[in-house]
Amino acid sequence: MQRYKKFLPFVILIFIFSCVSINANVLTPLPSSNQKKATKTIKKVSVSKKSKSKKVRSKRVKNSRKPVKTNELKVSSLLPEESNTVSYTMKSVSLTSEVKENIMSEIIQWFDTRYKWGGKSERGIDCSGFTSMIFEKVLGIEIPRSSALQIKIGTPVENVKDLQFGDLVFFKSGRRNPGHVGIYIGDGLFAHSSSYRKRGVTTSQLADGSYFKRYVGARRILDAPRTVIGGE
Repeated sequence: MQRYKKFLPFVILIFIFSCVSINANVLTPLPSSNQKKATKTIKKVSVSKKSKSKKVRSKRVKNSRKPVKTNELKVSSLLPEESNTVSYTMKSVSLTSEVKENIMSEIIQWFDTRYKWGGKSERGIDCSGFTSMIFEKVLGIEIPRSSALQIKIGTPVENVKDLQFGDLVFFKSGRRNPGHVGIYIGDGLFAHSSSYRKRGVTTSQLADGSYFKRYVGARRILDAPRTVIGGE
């Protein structure tokens, strides 16, 4: 027994060390199967978020390269009260008897020419093409091509009773205001290119119900004859 007493302290130390290691293993639990699955899903979510962020960035770069389209405003949708830049040349022309005869003779030559939208020739002509052609061909006056722009030139005629030869008369047509134009030739008549039943260039009564209800105004381009004393 005395021999073994020498080794007793070492045995006690070994026993204490073994007990401490066992307690440490018990306190640190092993990772369960659920925890392993959770870690795997967390990794997958983080990877998917990174891939989505990359896709969003690439889409933004592609979209930024696309040209931005601007909505173009058509002339036919313009109303008389709206402003627009118009390129045309105007000159003062007196309404003499000679000017009246020249305009009337030109209008007569175009009688029965068929109506054609956008046309401005003997093969077919529309209302604004007819009015712009008469002023350009007879008087050398260049006016806008559309009725929506023709109503913005010259001076307005306030009353129907004040209309004179050569005034432009305007009418509403559907949603377009104005959508039709003609040239007043006196005695309540105006010359125009009518799309109704494809009549083409003809004359109509301004007091006619179908036109009078849609009448929106008139503009004067030709000046009244003047007597100038002393020269020019």
